[in-house]
Amino acid sequence: MAHVLTALHGFTGHPDDFEALRERVPGLWRGPVLYGHSRTRAPTLPRAWETVTSALAADLVPDTVLVGYSMGGRLALQVAADAPERLLGLILIGATPGIADPAARAERRAADHGLAERILSLPLQDFLAEWSEKPIIASQRAIPEPYQRRVRDRKLRLRPDGLASSLRGVGTGSMPPLWERLPSVPTLLLTGAGDTKFTRIAAEMAARMPRAEHTLIEGVGHCAHLEAPDAAAAEITAFLQRLPGPG
Repeated sequence: MAHVLTALHGFTGHPDDFEALRERVPGLWRGPVLYGHSRTRAPTLPRAWETVTSALAADLVPDTVLVGYSMGGRLALQVAADAPERLLGLILIGATPGIADPAARAERRAADHGLAERILSLPLQDFLAEWSEKPIIASQRAIPEPYQRRVRDRKLRLRPDGLASSLRGVGTGSMPPLWERLPSVPTLLLTGAGDTKFTRIAAEMAARMPRAEHTLIEGVGHCAHLEAPDAAAAEITAFLQRLPGPG
């Protein structure tokens, strides 16, 4: 029986951003549109981190392999920490367990809220143009076609109020740090060699997680699964083959 893979996308993303992996990695792929990323109006008050992660955990199919990229990786880590018995494995691409220092976390929360206000002050297209110039995002210019065009088109259908609510509710500054609660499920930590910050974080995580392995993909940045889909798919397929089959 094929593995069930539940995939959680990144900020400004969509479940179909995993299409390159779906085409290359055998399995039953599924994944929600994450909070703030639907085409409907977001709630006036942002949802709390715990509300979003609890809903994700409740929606898990038993014996899932949970996949998360960036924001989705942070959410996946929380779900894995809270409900490890539901998972066969965990695949994190460019993810962090949060900010351990309270002062630094508060500073990041303020920055997230400031960015939310910036999003609301601009036409969506202008914000996306600004966002694409951030160094951690700029490497996505390497995403091959037709995936790059499809990713861009999906972003243009997002709602600024939704993105702002996402930042306020589940931004990095709102995430409880998980450094002392890292899950014990078999885990693949995947980073691009050009993404030095998250590569360092993944190495630190792997040192604390006895069932984790960290794999580096050369020549790409933060969005390794889209910038190098063949290499990422090969690593993920090999990891899945080392897992037990679904019950």
